[in-house]
Amino acid sequence: MRPISSPQTDPFRARGWLAAIFLLLTACSPQGAAAVLSTPTAATNPAVSPALQTPQETAQPPSVLRLWLPASMRPDASSPGGILLADRIAAFEAAHPGLHVDVRIKAESGPGGLREMLGLTALAAPGALPDVVALDQSDLQAASLKHLVVPLDGSTLAIPAQPTWAMFARSLSLINGTFVGLPFAGDCEILVQTQPTTTSPILWTDLLGWHRNLYVPLADPKAIFLLSDYLAAGGRLPGGLSEVSLSAPALTSSLAWLLDLSHSGVLSAESLQIASFNQALGILETGGQGAIASYSGYATATRTRGDLSGSLPPTPEGQSFTLVTGWSWAMATSDPQRQQLAIELIGWLSDPEFLGNWTRAQGVLPARLDALSWWPTDAQTQLARACLSAGVLYPSDEILTTFAPVFSQAAQSVVTRREDPSQAAAAAVNSLRP
Repeated sequence: MRPISSPQTDPFRARGWLAAIFLLLTACSPQGAAAVLSTPTAATNPAVSPALQTPQETAQPPSVLRLWLPASMRPDASSPGGILLADRIAAFEAAHPGLHVDVRIKAESGPGGLREMLGLTALAAPGALPDVVALDQSDLQAASLKHLVVPLDGSTLAIPAQPTWAMFARSLSLINGTFVGLPFAGDCEILVQTQPTTTSPILWTDLLGWHRNLYVPLADPKAIFLLSDYLAAGGRLPGGLSEVSLSAPALTSSLAWLLDLSHSGVLSAESLQIASFNQALGILETGGQGAIASYSGYATATRTRGDLSGSLPPTPEGQSFTLVTGWSWAMATSDPQRQQLAIELIGWLSDPEFLGNWTRAQGVLPARLDALSWWPTDAQTQLARACLSAGVLYPSDEILTTFAPVFSQAAQSVVTRREDPSQAAAAAVNSLRP
């Protein structure tokens, strides 16, 4: 694989006044350097097609295939996963003589991020859209709804199904019944403890006997921990906003447990200011007994610390449950020849042996269960298998936007004002009624 293209060494040739404005805007943004796009080697593509097209036999195959990745997946020597991905891309180029995979690194989110750059490029320079792009759950949903990615229905790629794929993969790949992306990696909510143990807390009540702090991200804007506890208690969320309702008994149960943790002194007061899984894990490293964190944070931390253990979060009745999210390969090109090669690249990067080795090195979960066959037999693999077997996909952005503030407000009422859980739950339910 050739060196990753750098905006400073790859000048952008203007294609009309829209492209010039687009270049000026991206150069002025904090992520402008990462946002500059390479000059396409073929004619400018038309608007993204809603479906795969049949390649024309007389068309010449492209010499460059564009791949957009988030910064955390940079394919270079800066990380163990980066080395493996760089080698895999180079092998794809070797199998396709004359083809160069042009890798562009984008911000994870925000200005210059993958979602924003897809939209801007589709408007100003559609010929510079990526052929393949790695998108997280939120970005894939947004890109699909805005028709920025091409559906994979009718391609040689199959919709993920068990037992080869994890349970969350099918839900992640289908948006409104359309196959829009092939999942390759995931992450989930787990419980991390500072001392390796032979037994992990299984029931909610198991935590009440702890003598040191538990750190929980109660300030998370998506309220994933609170939503997970509500669902574990038997609560349900609507599939869409046409029916906005909550289960008062399930919410009462989860809030009562939170109050018990607070009363017993197990729940750290700092939890009210912790906004992410990674932040909770970072505070745990300064003291305390456990934290609700992400699998990826735990997998990364265990490389430098040997005193951590991970398990699925405890639940009311000891059932296995966690919320999981993931990343998918998606296709944004409308050119038939490029689509054919893009699908080949997606399949190449989804090979179970490569995916197994890469996800272990990257510190994430593979979307394919068979990829775990290439992981070593240890506690981390056992945890990963449990996460993939029990993981339920995060709710959609619209559901999170609607319900997260309600859950957060209820938790604040119980922890800070010691409000009765049933009253806090009733207030949450009533706040959603028209």
